[in-house]
Amino acid sequence: MQRLVSFLTFVSIIFQHFTLFNLASFEITVGLVAGLAVVFLLIEKIHVKLVAFCWISLAALTSAAAISSPITVPINYVQTFALFVLATFIVASSFGPIHVGIVKSEAFSRSLLLALAAVVAISIGQVVLGTLGSSLLFNPFGTHQYLHEYKPYIGIVQFPRAHGFFLEPSYNAFVIGSVAAALLCLKRFSKTTTVLTVLGLIACQSATGLLLLVFLLALVASRSRPAIAIAAAGLIFGVILYAGDYLWIRLLSFGTEGSSAYYRVFAPVEVLMDVLADAPLGMPLGSVEQVMSRYGLEMAGVQATSLDNGFYVIIFYFGWLGVLLLILMLAATLYASRIRSSSAFAWVAPIWLFASLFFSGGIMAPEFAVMTFIVVARYRSTPRSWHGKTEVNFATQHYHRNLSRFTRSAADYQLPGTPTGLQ
Repeated sequence: MQRLVSFLTFVSIIFQHFTLFNLASFEITVGLVAGLAVVFLLIEKIHVKLVAFCWISLAALTSAAAISSPITVPINYVQTFALFVLATFIVASSFGPIHVGIVKSEAFSRSLLLALAAVVAISIGQVVLGTLGSSLLFNPFGTHQYLHEYKPYIGIVQFPRAHGFFLEPSYNAFVIGSVAAALLCLKRFSKTTTVLTVLGLIACQSATGLLLLVFLLALVASRSRPAIAIAAAGLIFGVILYAGDYLWIRLLSFGTEGSSAYYRVFAPVEVLMDVLADAPLGMPLGSVEQVMSRYGLEMAGVQATSLDNGFYVIIFYFGWLGVLLLILMLAATLYASRIRSSSAFAWVAPIWLFASLFFSGGIMAPEFAVMTFIVVARYRSTPRSWHGKTEVNFATQHYHRNLSRFTRSAADYQLPGTPTGLQ
């Protein structure tokens, strides 16, 4: 079972943007199929109460928004609602009883490391060959690439941005950071993971990813013993030395109308202010394009009608309740990041999970949810305590209760020492 789940985890990460076919306007990918298999194999029992609460809340809130502002096309509402239903099920399942022994296993850790190495390797290769004028490694899935093929602008920019196996560079950075966060939750391959993550994020040239990397390295330096602090400071210096000029240009572009940075952060603010004022319960699901098109916003000289920021998506669809939800998520992140753990870097996971909303507006995509599931599952499998008091993980409690009821294969389930975690 460990090997099967580990293999499927690798497949779900690498091939999450390999399209198999289109079903009712949905892109069905290899990563989605493999990711759902991983979810169902890792959960011991569906957390019915939590899933039901999420679904009922989602239905009630989105229905109220649709009734109060009936502007969306019904099919768009249904399609977006279906995505949210699937995504909430996947994420909610990560907080229920899971097979801790598999999640903590050596095979699972190695599958994550292998996936990270593969993503970073092709990302570096794309930058190197792209700089030499070759597009050989870009769009590795060809016509099966999710949604559309990426344009690397070879010959136009000095160093093309790497998109790895995915839709675009920002999502590549999200995957690299998420896999790294999952690996760092346990004491496995920390040095290798850190080096690969730094190289991968530099290859992506994602300003969000690089800034978050510098921020996390600064936190590591402030929270670690001298040797690790010095190493973290050295990595910060290396990132700034190599990518400092690029980061500075990207930071300046935040104030330039029409730039991708400006569009992601500042351009939608007017839209959100209008939503909070005129539709306090949020806008109907599936209405982003219709609403955004009214404002004539542009990115790179082309009219843009999407929200490329997960924080804004939540506010757009859920209004003031979305603002409250983000505040609660921030509070939970700060709480979780302060919990002591047997791994010196497990606190990176909750910070990354919250910050990763900034990478993409497709936070309701099931592939995004599967990546979140993997990180949460690893984090919850990490022994940790608060003010010296052990907090027992619900998944671990359920795991041990079942051990007393049923006979299980020692190869598939191993007592994980003293597993503890968040309720």
